[in-house]
Amino acid sequence: MCGICGIVDIKGNHTQNRQFVEAMTSQLFHRGPNFKSTITKNPAILGHTRLSVIDTSSHANQPIVSTDGRYTLVFNGEIYNFMKLREQLRGRGYNFRTYSDTEVLLNTYQEYGHDCVSSLEGMFAFAIWDSLKEELFLTRDRYGQKPLFYAHVKNRITFSSELNSLLQDKLIRKEPNFNAIYHFLTVQSVPAPLCAFKGVEKLKSAQCVVFKKNGQLKKWTYYTPQFTSSFKGTTEEAVEELDYRLQNAIKTHLVSDVPLGLFLSGGVDSSLITAMATKRHGKMHSFSMGFAEQAYDESVYAREVANICGTKHFERIASPNILNLLPRLVKHYGEPFADSSAIPTWLLSEMTSKHVTVALSGDGGDDLFGGYERYLNPFLYPVGCNTNNHLNALSWQLKQELPPCQKNNPLCFGTIKYHFHWARFCGTRKINLCSDPLKNEALKGSTLSLMLDHFQQNRSGLLLDKIQEFEFEYYLASTLMTKVDIASMGNSLEVRSPFLDNSVADFAFSLPEKMRVCKSSSSNFNNGFETKVLLKKVAEKYLPKNIIYRRKMGFGIPLAKWFREELKDFAYDLFLSKSFQDRNWVSPEMTLKLLDEHIENEAEHHYGLWALMMLELWAKEFIDG
Repeated sequence: MCGICGIVDIKGNHTQNRQFVEAMTSQLFHRGPNFKSTITKNPAILGHTRLSVIDTSSHANQPIVSTDGRYTLVFNGEIYNFMKLREQLRGRGYNFRTYSDTEVLLNTYQEYGHDCVSSLEGMFAFAIWDSLKEELFLTRDRYGQKPLFYAHVKNRITFSSELNSLLQDKLIRKEPNFNAIYHFLTVQSVPAPLCAFKGVEKLKSAQCVVFKKNGQLKKWTYYTPQFTSSFKGTTEEAVEELDYRLQNAIKTHLVSDVPLGLFLSGGVDSSLITAMATKRHGKMHSFSMGFAEQAYDESVYAREVANICGTKHFERIASPNILNLLPRLVKHYGEPFADSSAIPTWLLSEMTSKHVTVALSGDGGDDLFGGYERYLNPFLYPVGCNTNNHLNALSWQLKQELPPCQKNNPLCFGTIKYHFHWARFCGTRKINLCSDPLKNEALKGSTLSLMLDHFQQNRSGLLLDKIQEFEFEYYLASTLMTKVDIASMGNSLEVRSPFLDNSVADFAFSLPEKMRVCKSSSSNFNNGFETKVLLKKVAEKYLPKNIIYRRKMGFGIPLAKWFREELKDFAYDLFLSKSFQDRNWVSPEMTLKLLDEHIENEAEHHYGLWALMMLELWAKEFIDG
């Protein structure tokens, strides 16, 4: 795992650009503390920092240049099928100087060009400079596990793994993008291709970008996830097939020349990965976070799984004394980011990195197999349902964000409860909160409108399919993968997600709805519905039922309590500060009203307050600073 960056400037000052790229590379050192280097191939200047994982020798350092000198690669990630590709390329006459997946990737591109992405299985973001065509190729993996930002102006493009690095290019101005911030207030992160800074974009999942020598950009998407319900076999056949594919994914994800460990929360997903990994690999280290507040603490289950699997287990208790950590989080994320589980993810990564360089996680299990409680909304509130007075009123409020042409959309009511469950701010509440610069962005398209557009373009007739596919782009990539990448790489730790293996994901997309979510007479939770139906049946082969069939807890923190206690004074000081009042992106009066109501136990506003807090801290760090 690594950090990548670079500038291609057709008509620019190459001496100045070299200085920018050197500064950009230095800003990525936490992503790759083992080696740092830049290379000049005018008009391209590329930088790389290396966290050595596969072939730790200096021969595998980057940037790497093809034997004919035409192609230069900087690569962040892992290619899990690199050994298979290596043998295929050997058969085509390629020789190899290293045992790294980096050289395999370079030769794969040399053989197949832009189409190489279709043959890659892994998590990646990479850039390749073609000195013959004088063009730069950028791309990102299927599910957005590895980030890539870029800024393009006429004959110049700058790219980097992180915003702090990108902003070392002093020609990029730190101006807030109110359209991005408007959507952030609903979805807790800035969804790609938007960025919190004007003039900067993120590559979307599975997107390719080519910067040509005439300064033009060409963009396309090489893969789109789609649920098909094409699997027609029995449940027993599905269990065996998923088990087989997961075993193969675990096998490839365990390939490493440095120590590996396991993120173990005690939930179904991480517990299943732990059980399968230790069965194949033998004794491993496992790591978990605990909380003093019992309602959020899964450590007892993590310890039970660790004992069953025979891991050497490490545990850390999260403290509400997080004020010293907040500035680091704000700076590392680079954009306003309001998933509060970034805190325990950072603390977990910090502890894990002291013992291993790579950790396997259970990320992606909920997203693929239907694990979130919000996925129940299509069953509880189906399209056409209009019998719930509370939801009718809520529907009217949310529809105020929509343009007239969408207010009678038949999908609208069916998405309302899901949207409300998922959103931080929405509807009239969001409109009243936002000041004019943000409110004007609603005219370009509300977040609910964006969701409905996505749902209408989806060809599936199932609302669950529409929701899961929407979340692959707007939650999995923009929030979950961003959270894990920044928190882990900020601590020089690589995190791998076997559930997001191409083969496992492809099979999940083929599953009918009943193998993801269904009514169950044995379920004591979720209004009698069972989530992750098939995955839990696979887990029965490895884990006791008390681990599998218990209420889902997630990886949250006791934020509501913390706002009433340890964070209270800090929140009041922040929202009463002159900078917040003068900025006036959101209503100071409404913000303080939300805080007052929360402190007095009149309402639960902690998620919204956290979003507003992280937005203001970001503005103080990046806009004021």
